[in-house]
Amino acid sequence: MKYLEIGTTVTLACSVNKCPRKRKYTVQSGDENTFPEGTVTVRMKCPWHTDGDFDSEQYYDKDGNEIG
Repeated sequence: MKYLEIGTTVTLACSVNKCPRKRKYTVQSGDENTFPEGTVTVRMKCPWHTDGDFDSEQYYDKDGNEIG
């Protein structure tokens, strides 16, 4: 599987329904083998919704289709 290169920017968005929190994130050294190639948006629980329980990440391409 190919992954995004260091320096690529993705959007991190909360996966909780209707939560507006999102931010831009630049892939850094150490997580270059984390985001599958083609990822534009990563959905996961934001810090306000984790409550100590981290949900798995979901990766989406530019068309909104889930990757992997």
